[in-house]
Amino acid sequence: MLLNEIKDWEKSDKRKLMITGEKYYRNKMDIEEKKRGASWKSNLKLVHGYVKKLVDQKVGYVLSKEPSITSGDEVYQKKLDEIFDAGMMNRLRKVGKEVVKKV
Repeated sequence: MLLNEIKDWEKSDKRKLMITGEKYYRNKMDIEEKKRGASWKSNLKLVHGYVKKLVDQKVGYVLSKEPSITSGDEVYQKKLDEIFDAGMMNRLRKVGKEVVKKV
């Protein structure tokens, strides 16, 4: 049953859009594959990194500040501080970038 769900998801339009978003982030645009029919016309294409710039700006804006998580219980606060350290913020930024690229 799980394999069927995975196969259905891999064939879905949403997955295709996610792959396209990833390609655009990596500057692999669909325009590069387009060919002109006339041989006498130029086939030069301009590829811009605007998608990467927009994604990086959005992630930087949304995840630039560390969340302030507080608790009245000191033991619980220490555990929260251990969980939400600099490594966790780096993971959040990486996940945020992946999410924005594929939405």
